[in-house]
Amino acid sequence: DFLTAAEQEFSDLSNHLKQEQAQLSRDRDSSFAERNAVASTIPTDEVSVYETLRPKRGGIAVARVQNKACTACGTTLSAALLHDARNPTSLTYCDTCSRILYAD
Repeated sequence: DFLTAAEQEFSDLSNHLKQEQAQLSRDRDSSFAERNAVASTIPTDEVSVYETLRPKRGGIAVARVQNKACTACGTTLSAALLHDARNPTSLTYCDTCSRILYAD
């Protein structure tokens, strides 16, 4: 009957949702563990800068340099900024969006 079929479908969907929720929770925990492991290798003051910028920039505090531009805002970067963004020992910021820049 219709009610029994609907109840079974609801039960099946609920079980699927619980399984998906459990997997997402495991993925989140794994991501946090990975993030903490990486963060522990970065100077504390730089992690603090990142944590301050992230909520102010819609969750994205770091932008890649691609084709001589900031991939977050699209601004073409000066030669000096391009050079500085390639330096792994210091933070470089986009003049327009203030995100931390990195270049390969």
